[in-house]
Amino acid sequence: MYEKLESLWDELKASKKPLVLYGTGNGADKIIDVLEGRNIGIDAVFASSGFVRERTFRGFKVESFGEVTGRLGFDINVLLCFGTSRPEVTKLIESVSEECSLFIPEVPLYGGALFDKEYLINNESSLLKARELFDSASKRLFDDAVAFRMTGKYEYLSRTEETLTAYLRLAKEKKLETVVDLGAYTGDTLEVFASLPDVKRISAVEPDPKSFSKLKESAERYSDIEVSAYNFAASDENKEVSYSASGSRGAGHQGKNRRAESRTVSERTLDSLNLDKVDLIKFDVEGDEQKALNGAADTIERCRPALAVSLYHRTEDIFALPLYLKEQYPYLTHFSLTRPKCIPLWDLLLIAY
Repeated sequence: MYEKLESLWDELKASKKPLVLYGTGNGADKIIDVLEGRNIGIDAVFASSGFVRERTFRGFKVESFGEVTGRLGFDINVLLCFGTSRPEVTKLIESVSEECSLFIPEVPLYGGALFDKEYLINNESSLLKARELFDSASKRLFDDAVAFRMTGKYEYLSRTEETLTAYLRLAKEKKLETVVDLGAYTGDTLEVFASLPDVKRISAVEPDPKSFSKLKESAERYSDIEVSAYNFAASDENKEVSYSASGSRGAGHQGKNRRAESRTVSERTLDSLNLDKVDLIKFDVEGDEQKALNGAADTIERCRPALAVSLYHRTEDIFALPLYLKEQYPYLTHFSLTRPKCIPLWDLLLIAY
């Protein structure tokens, strides 16, 4: 079904156009590593206005877009090397795409193989099996996700919806009074859940010390809802681990942020909280979704909650996690996908009940 999709990396390898990177952060480091592994050369690096300064990145002088196009012209391939959900930054990216050939490579955030042609061929049967679990609208989003990962083309990121809208739709199907928010960050999803009509109690879990401090402040603002904040990393066992504490969404024990400080935090299973009633569990735990699901098995079996699981941290999550849930919990009959507007394919969320 997906055999006609051309791999971004094969297209770049065959292209005669100059190759230019847009961005100089962790994403650019990962993309350069992939390019070097495939013997694909880079011709320039540029940054947005205000981030240029007098500096170099991986041996390249960091230039402005105007400097690069003044030297190489507009017939170039541009690889976007960072993510954003900010409208003003998205507008800048779109302006670049109107003048040059823009690609948005997706490299694994927390593990797994690169999603290239070989990976697609080897895993197509599992992808198609997972695809069949979803409703018709979600099948289209699933296909867009596969196409984007293969081609890196911005056009496949157009199918989006507001996060609150997705949860409100769920609330019409299943009464949500008690919610568990695993990976609550500073309280942004806490605000979403508190907006749902029947919610009375929220258990919010966040491991990063800086984010947890802000989460506690957010929790104190709700007087009509019982909010409990827990400072631990959701996993499949109870222990102490070394943790990359950055105060950002990418914080985690796998240390993906160069500016992060190493801290010791607790890992705990959700089951260890012994919650008596749960209607919805959200899993957004920076690549540890499978472990967190394993650590919540008793709670899920006992309470049969709706599940909202992130499918974008590891390469295989998009098919492995839906297939796992269906096999483990046959009572789950509804599988849907949703994703808010952002670049790249972040926040892809499975809702199952």
